[in-house]
Amino acid sequence: MSEPGSKTRIIQMHPENETSQYLTGGRAPVPTNLFFLITSECNLSCKHCHMWLNKDSPHSLTLAEKIKVVEGFAKLNPHGNVVLSGGEVMLKIEDFFALTKSAKSLGLNVIAVSNSSLIAPSLYKRFVVEGPDILYISLDSHVDTIHDYIRGTPGAWNKVVRVIKGLVEKKKESGSSNFKIFTSTVLFEENIYTLENMLAFIKSLGVDGASVQVLSRTVMNKSPSGADPFFDKSFFKDRELASRVLDEVISGFSDDGFLVNLGEYEWMKEYILKGPDYETSDQVCGSAEKNIFVDHDGRYSLCANMDAVEGVGKIGTVRDISVERFWFSVQAERARGLMNQCRKHCGMYACHRKD
Repeated sequence: MSEPGSKTRIIQMHPENETSQYLTGGRAPVPTNLFFLITSECNLSCKHCHMWLNKDSPHSLTLAEKIKVVEGFAKLNPHGNVVLSGGEVMLKIEDFFALTKSAKSLGLNVIAVSNSSLIAPSLYKRFVVEGPDILYISLDSHVDTIHDYIRGTPGAWNKVVRVIKGLVEKKKESGSSNFKIFTSTVLFEENIYTLENMLAFIKSLGVDGASVQVLSRTVMNKSPSGADPFFDKSFFKDRELASRVLDEVISGFSDDGFLVNLGEYEWMKEYILKGPDYETSDQVCGSAEKNIFVDHDGRYSLCANMDAVEGVGKIGTVRDISVERFWFSVQAERARGLMNQCRKHCGMYACHRKD
């Protein structure tokens, strides 16, 4: 995805040219990824995520401000990756395509994540011609009732399969090799034991690849009591069996490159066996050195779970400080120091893990 060697390129910032309160004046590696949450809202009612209960604030970034963020990231790494996510990105459809166009014109790689339920047939050609380099579409089972169950929306499976088939067909018609379609599957108690059939079905749809991840605690859990009933119900009951099934199935699909995150399955097995709250013995997370996160209100962070790291606090917004200045700021450097103490297992994700 990134140009070879781009991760090791070094930028030297000069304090005399910037506002000194923001800059360390030191050297820092180029960030690899910009994770841009362009909306916090979602049109489905997924059981493992409560973002569908959100409403974007009236102070959300304008399109012009969002484009400025992308342009600022491109100055740091002209060959970096922009990941557009939500919520559901198709709720901001014109922003989505404008940001994709801007990022690609700057030479950036664009990855997007969608539940696909709002992608109408009239948009298929637009995705192939104007869309991201890679589109991840959520598909949690080859069985319609299981997918609809976790997505909390009857009929969701029929829509996603129809969209995948339509996009694959439109891609074939265009002869495009620049637009790739991947599926993204959440594994939990109700679907892991049919994983082999699920992956065979996904492969039959003609997509370019598939990724799987294991169920984590509910995203933005808004249960009044703080409890997590869906996670408690649907995390793997027989952990050894679930880990063994994952190992056996992944081994059978590991030869042709169809599975896109093979490097993560060893730690996924460990996660299943040890449970959702286990911590790594070593500090393996490099998110603070390789990732920039920006939410729909323009708040910066260096990790999706940075709020859980004690003492970090707020570290600025895009309205206060440019992307480049933020990356080299005193606040960001201080946050990196605190985050180096974190041992959460999410640091094992490929997008977070130290190189």
